[in-house]
Amino acid sequence: MRLKLELELTEGMLLENIEDAIATMNALNEIGVQFSLDDFGTCYSSLQYLKRLPLVQLKRPVIRT
Repeated sequence: MRLKLELELTEGMLLENIEDAIATMNALNEIGVQFSLDDFGTCYSSLQYLKRLPLVQLKRPVIRT
């Protein structure tokens, strides 16, 4: 039986160093770690970096009008 580990991150955690975060997430994703992103839209909110993240789930996006 293979165990599943899913880590939930917030947008603010990723923005400190987005390039390193993407590289680390990709490396962990290769060994089976999955990621979800919570509170997207509370910080910088770039769809460009969102597309580069190995996410399985986007939780509670914040939409500002």
